[in-house]
Amino acid sequence: WRDLEAVTLFLPTKEHVGHDGIWNSASRLRPRNRDTANHSLVYSVAVATVDRELGPEQYAEAKLRNPDVHSVIDRTTLQSDAALDQYWPEAAVSRVVLRTKTGQSYEATTLYPPGHHKNRVNNEQMQQKFIKLTSEILAQEKREAIIQTVGRLEELKSVKELTSLLGG
Repeated sequence: WRDLEAVTLFLPTKEHVGHDGIWNSASRLRPRNRDTANHSLVYSVAVATVDRELGPEQYAEAKLRNPDVHSVIDRTTLQSDAALDQYWPEAAVSRVVLRTKTGQSYEATTLYPPGHHKNRVNNEQMQQKFIKLTSEILAQEKREAIIQTVGRLEELKSVKELTSLLGG
């Protein structure tokens, strides 16, 4: 991220035009709380670029004030792209172009991000996400029991078997 000269995010014109004031508002570019940050495309891309991951810890108070994240935000622009309109609204389409200080460019387009109904995550990916999100609040044995119980959800005589694991 230190080698980035510019980050350009492209959205379909219908999505961008409808939300231009929202996407580019000061509260979205410098969010002051988790909720606003969670709804800021520019912030999310910037913090993911710096941390190389995107999870709950990237929306913590300290991250919102992180100068490294702010430096990526300052190099990021959001633009509309009519070429993406053909996919919207069915696809959650976006395109990103990264330009380095040495002049190299990298580009990626995503039509269906992971979790979209046309790009489903598999059981292993879902389990890994569950483990990551709960590792600080649930013991390993409890996480494994929940995973096993969810895996046989259709065979349970009562959902109470699962809800008893989820409760205290």
